[in-house]
Amino acid sequence: MYKEAYELLREILDDETLNEYIFNETGKHLAVIDAGAQITTPSAKITFSGGGISQSDNVMQFANYNVAFAFPFWDANALGKSHEFLDVAVKAFFEHEMRTNSIHINRVMRVSPSISEYDEESELWTVAFDVAVSIFID
Repeated sequence: MYKEAYELLREILDDETLNEYIFNETGKHLAVIDAGAQITTPSAKITFSGGGISQSDNVMQFANYNVAFAFPFWDANALGKSHEFLDVAVKAFFEHEMRTNSIHINRVMRVSPSISEYDEESELWTVAFDVAVSIFID
């Protein structure tokens, strides 16, 4: 159930429109940071942030993740580019779904975006999404 939610997020990060936008803006392909990967930009990092499971609840629960993108935006329009990316990414999050059995489909149910302005230490802008993915408890 959790593995399937993670796989759905990885599928979303492979979205063609999302990756085309990133490449057009940065001239580089998106790197997904997994254990052992080197940090490069533009990049995306997925972290699991929780999701309670209870036997007394229905079989559909939520797994919560944070998906953070780091961008090397340096020009005067960096905040505008970050907002443009929000529009592209939110659409990608809601366009993908993954069937887990004959009845249930895992999908993104809620997205809460945020933008962290240019950080002098990292020299990057961060566009992050708190994402709730429906999961099926079997």
